[in-house]
Amino acid sequence: MKKLFTIALMLIAGMTASAQGTWSTGTIEADELKDEKGGVFYRYDLEGVGSVILRDWKDWEFKIITESGEFDSFEMNDEISHGIFYTFGYYNDDNKLEFKFKDDRLEVDHNNKKSAWINKKWTHYFYNKNKIKKAFRALKESKGYVRIVCARKSAPDFDLKITPYNL
Repeated sequence: MKKLFTIALMLIAGMTASAQGTWSTGTIEADELKDEKGGVFYRYDLEGVGSVILRDWKDWEFKIITESGEFDSFEMNDEISHGIFYTFGYYNDDNKLEFKFKDDRLEVDHNNKKSAWINKKWTHYFYNKNKIKKAFRALKESKGYVRIVCARKSAPDFDLKITPYNL
């Protein structure tokens, strides 16, 4: 009986560990010709769902990548850009939703539609920018978690739960 209980606990711990993603860091080399800043990036990967990439914990810019399928995008007014609507939520340490917003847009790679990012040249709601900054700062301080949800084409919704930064 004791062995059975120990095995059950190990299985539960394994399932819990596999449901959480992993943080990693890397560096990007600056490219003056393309006006790309270099520096550190932070990446969170959740197997079976996808990733989020941040460049600065104090900024509101981020990029998401889906692991399966592609984002359900729409053509923007300029007929060149493609976008998606997304829902963003921040939960505190007690798993209570502190704030959320939806129907803001991310730009999507029009070739493969597997990645989407904040395009700072587009109009975004000012209060959403502040909420994103607040949520990412909280992750850096190991407080709460973030969820980003958006539709995928012919697949279940992209639903990424981003746990606190811990490298």
